Amino acid sequence: KLIIDVGEVGPTYQPGHAHADTLSFELSLFGVRVFVNSGISTYDIGTDRNYQRGTAAHNTLEINGENSSEVWAGFRVARRASPFGLFAGEKNGTFHARCSHNGYRWLPKAPNHERSWQLSSNRLEVVDTVNGAFETAIAYFHLHPDIDLDSQNRLWLATGEVVNWHVQGGVARVVDSSWSPRFGSKVDSRCIEVHLEGSEIKTSFWWH
Repeated sequence: KLIIDVGEVGPTYQPGHAHADTLSFELSLFGVRVFVNSGISTYDIGTDRNYQRGTAAHNTLEINGENSSEVWAGFRVARRASPFGLFAGEKNGTFHARCSHNGYRWLPKAPNHERSWQLSSNRLEVVDTVNGAFETAIAYFHLHPDIDLDSQNRLWLATGEVVNWHVQGGVARVVDSSWSPRFGSKVDSRCIEVHLEGSEIKTSFWWH
């Protein structure tokens, strides 16, 4: 099951629960969760609330260390990302989707993020493109705490299945992270960070 976020920040009249998560996704395989967004552990203003609402806590791409939508305080949202160019369809058993957003239009050179997903029965390819100049761009892939990973680019599911992964056009590293399964709770997890070397990266995952 693949869930992708290609919608507007909303509701527009009261977006206080919104996150800066445009073009993020979650993925489940073989009945278990693999990639998860941050969840929320608290409504209190502070470091945890800011991080959990921010772009870097979600499976999407962050440009110049900034959030794609301006989330602040406990329930405030100002400048918002707006998706455009959405396409989604299926052909020969493979699901394709593509979308862009303009949440970084206020940065110098007004870069935008374009992402495409291609999902078949045993493979997911995620392509991230930054159109316009930028200083840094990082794609995040947050793993569910039950997922183990090794030095040979393999993810080990609790069910015994293995997911391989590979990056083209970027440099990947694995870092510590956290996930909140419920209010008042944080669990240690891992995250794959992919740093763009050029304007486009392709991150592939495949399984049997």
